Amino acid sequence: MRKMLSLISATLVAGLIAGGGAWAFGPPYLAGPLQASNLLGALNSIIQDIQTYTGLVAALPGTVASTATTVEQTFATTTIPTGTLALPGQTLIMRCAGTTGANTNNKTAHLYWGAYEFSTATMSTSAESWELEMTVTAATAASATANNVIYSRGTTNTTVVAPTVTNDFVDLNSGGVTVKCTGTQGTASAADMTMYDFIVFQEK
Repeated sequence: MRKMLSLISATLVAGLIAGGGAWAFGPPYLAGPLQASNLLGALNSIIQDIQTYTGLVAALPGTVASTATTVEQTFATTTIPTGTLALPGQTLIMRCAGTTGANTNNKTAHLYWGAYEFSTATMSTSAESWELEMTVTAATAASATANNVIYSRGTTNTTVVAPTVTNDFVDLNSGGVTVKCTGTQGTASAADMTMYDFIVFQEK
């Protein structure tokens, strides 16, 4: 029995190391010397659950600069696959962050979960940093009456964007929901806003 447990442990560690690629989230499936096929199947079933309910959903690292317009413009967008929040308690964390240009023009950053919007206050200080984050937790199973609890927070430089908590009865988990990061400028000036990071991560 001790020999079998040592073999399982070694296989798991080797698998975790081997699965450390740039887009690998959660341990990889196991293969190899385990003789008990039912044990191997059980371990892979656990790994499948880990991969299904945690990990990266979408990401856009790198800079996206605004264009010379005062119309709200999208820096990054993705559609959350149907069924991602299928069970009560499953949670997504969404975040976008960036900077403003070295001028005193007005700028506002926005983060959307479907129809729900969370925004910074108008920023006019030169070269501000901004960050918005939203946590969406399924309150009921995905259905025609599904709803979520949304907690939002953020910062601009060292100023806290007032956090909000709300129930969302509009954006149903039974369909794909659009998540996006946008910006609105008071002056039609290119690169008044730059997004550096956009990520959607499933926590549970």
